Amino acid sequence: MAAPNDFRIEIGGIAMEVGQARMRPVLMTALTTILVMLPLALGLGESGENWAPMARAVMGGLTAAMVLTLLVVPVIYVMVELKAEKIRWKRETKLQA
Repeated sequence: MAAPNDFRIEIGGIAMEVGQARMRPVLMTALTTILVMLPLALGLGESGENWAPMARAVMGGLTAAMVLTLLVVPVIYVMVELKAEKIRWKRETKLQA
């Protein structure tokens, strides 16, 4: 089994590749919905004042979800995988000793 440092480089590269592959669809979906909600959030049109808070909430939620999906989730995944690999490596070295 490889040392934890070798695994760290491998899992980091995998997370970057997956992040790049998922970025375009996530951005396209979130940004189109956010941009479509913009006139509603500004309160334009009939009864726009009534729907503006809902539009702002949707825009904020989508923005937060986009950031979580593209940044936070991959970082947490890498951290958990590195910790698990470190535990596996320590167990293996104890068994070999």
